[in-house]
Parts: sequence; C-alpha cells; structure tokens
Amino acid sequence: LGLGGIAIWILGLTDRYMLKFLLPEQIALTQVGLYSLGAKLAMIIRFILVGPFMISWGVLMFSYQNDIRAKEIYASVLKYFVFLGGILFFILSLFSKEVIMILVSNNLYHLAYKIVPFLSLSIILHGVYQVFSVGVTLTKKTKYVIYSNYSAAISNIGLNFVLIPKYGMFGAAFASVIAYTINVIIIYCFAQKVYHINYKIVKVIVYLIVLCTIIFLSNYYDVNTLFKVIICILVILIAPSLGLVNYSQINSGFKMIYGKIIK
Repeated sequence: LGLGGIAIWILGLTDRYMLKFLLPEQIALTQVGLYSLGAKLAMIIRFILVGPFMISWGVLMFSYQNDIRAKEIYASVLKYFVFLGGILFFILSLFSKEVIMILVSNNLYHLAYKIVPFLSLSIILHGVYQVFSVGVTLTKKTKYVIYSNYSAAISNIGLNFVLIPKYGMFGAAFASVIAYTINVIIIYCFAQKVYHINYKIVKVIVYLIVLCTIIFLSNYYDVNTLFKVIICILVILIAPSLGLVNYSQINSGFKMIYGKIIK
C-alpha cells in the first residue's frame, strides 16, 4: 500500500471512527450503525461498477496510450462511466428507503436511507477520480496522486471535526462528498496540466446535478414508491437528452473498453 493508497484508506474509513469519537456516547453507537448500514447499501455501486472498472482501467489506459485516438477514447470513457454510474446512483438512491425497509425490520435503522445518496455519490466520484488519473499515470507524475489523495483525506478529517458534532451522520456523509470532490478537482487540474484531454466536463456536471436534484426533491417530499417508479422510468428515458451519451453508444463503448481487456 503506497502513500497515496494510505490516504485513500484514511479517506474511506475515518468517518465511522470519528462519528464514534465526536458524538455523545448515548447516540454514537446508533449513528455509527445507521451510517454503516447506509455505507453497505452504497457499496452495491462499488461492487457492480466502480470495482470492476478500477480493475480493468489500468489495462485499458495502457492499451490505448499509443493509439492516435487515445485522448478521444479516454474522454469517452469518462462519459460512459458517469452515464452508467449516474443511472445506478440514481436508482439506488431513489429506492434506498424501500430496500432498507425490506432488509431491516427495526424501524430505528430505516433512517439510514437518507445518507445513501451522499455515500453513493462519493463512490461515483472516486471512479471519476480514477478516470482523471490517466494523465498523471501515463506521464509518470504520480506525485500528484499523493498530493490529491492527502488533500482529500485531510479535508475529510477537518470537515468531520466541524460537521459531525452538529449534524451527526449527515455531517460525515456530506464531508465525504466534499472530500471526494476535492480529490477529483485536484487530480483533474494536475492531470490536465501534464496531459490535456478534452473531457465534456460541463455536460458531466449538469448530468450529475440534475440527478442529485431529483433525488433530493424525492427524499425531501418523501414521495411514494409508485411515483418513484414513474420518476425512475422518466429519468432513464430522458437521460440521453442531457447530452452525455445515448443508449445506442453504450454497446460500442463496451466493445471499445473491454475489447482491449479481453485481448
């Protein structure tokens, strides 16, 4: 585990320890339990998408590094990843309450669904960070990975000290999103400096903001399951209109990505 890996480990695990440390004893264990349950549900995205992507991404980036279309391909990978990751993030966040109610009979733990969107988004952002790291990896400027990872880890610890005493598990979840966002921004800036790629950044941001806004409104107004199903269908139908990719491109994208890996 290198220096950058240690920072990512700190970033991913300190929140639960700090909840226990910073909250009053009478509520700390309950908050940690709720947070851990929400984190386990969010891990579905890591299991389905981010984990397999991280395993294959190293092979993919080096397979295309000498291709004349390399930068175009790397930019496309971001679009495919965010599009699919966004759909998974949206579905899981939208139906997290129903899933937790099925899995856990204790009503006290049903509140865990409220932090699933934050933790799921953090996992997606970590995947985006991996995509952006191609520039510093190919140019062997991996010192920037250490800079970005430790900046995020330190930010997460600092934000936890500020937010957890006041907002509990919500503070920890929000701190996680901010820290992973910092990680993404820093690695993006460094990578673009040494290996510029024309990513569709504005479209990626708009796409994620739209999904996050719909999830926030759905949870805020506590809409019923049937209405959530309707919302989900509509979002899946209109997602391509946000300009990232369309469904007809997904198949060709998989062939482009996994064709090299299988070889």
